[in-house]
Amino acid sequence: MSSYLVRFTDTFKFFLKMIATDSSLKIASGSNSTAEDIIVENCNKNPITQHPFFKRLRAEEPNLQTYWTYFVNFEPLTIRVPDWFASLLLRVEDYQLKGLLSSIIYDELGRGDLTKIHCNLMSRLVKGLEQWKVDSAAVDALAPGRKLAEEFDQLYLGHLEEELFVLGSIVAGEVYGGQMAFFMADEARRQNQVERSVFDWVFIHEEIEPQHADVSEVMAQILPTSGPGFDAVMAGAKWKQGKFWQWLDEIYTVAYGVAPTLASA
Repeated sequence: MSSYLVRFTDTFKFFLKMIATDSSLKIASGSNSTAEDIIVENCNKNPITQHPFFKRLRAEEPNLQTYWTYFVNFEPLTIRVPDWFASLLLRVEDYQLKGLLSSIIYDELGRGDLTKIHCNLMSRLVKGLEQWKVDSAAVDALAPGRKLAEEFDQLYLGHLEEELFVLGSIVAGEVYGGQMAFFMADEARRQNQVERSVFDWVFIHEEIEPQHADVSEVMAQILPTSGPGFDAVMAGAKWKQGKFWQWLDEIYTVAYGVAPTLASA
């Protein structure tokens, strides 16, 4: 086992312990709430768009260099999504879950329309903002996305046995992905320096994210609501939340030259 995978497994065990004392991610005894309900409620109470990066982005005039910094670090994730979900599809046994994963892969690959394959639209978006790219030898502007993609590789392709951890992270990721898509779609409409069509990737995600939320109903029928399985689901959600927040910390540092602080939140 690689040292990276050992660290990932240790992280998984750490989050399992943390869930036991995290009151925001627990189901009360006798509650009819599902694991998916708890994750979605927590994500909506603590939206990812409350991160200092998004708050500063909205408070200032549209900044195309900051847009480029965000999207160029989202691109490595978009490129890998079909492979990540396809790998998980082969590992799980529940056919409802296979159907859910297949629907997301179908969306990512353009629903049969080769002009709407998401990774290609993202590449077009990044290219459309290239004239505003961060060009400095003092900073590795692509590091945040590269690092997060490597960590997600271990989550989806590491072939760990804790699929419930992965599923919890997917539910949280879909909620946070929707929040970021809606936010950046509004940002795209705020600017007038490039054609709206450059942001097709954003607008498509603004349209399909509510549909992805619908798949959570299927997830709710599958995920356990108590015991070690529930703890694993919650741990995965908490892990995804932390990784996205750290990724945005690093994007903020690239975009603004300083790390975010409590004062900037």
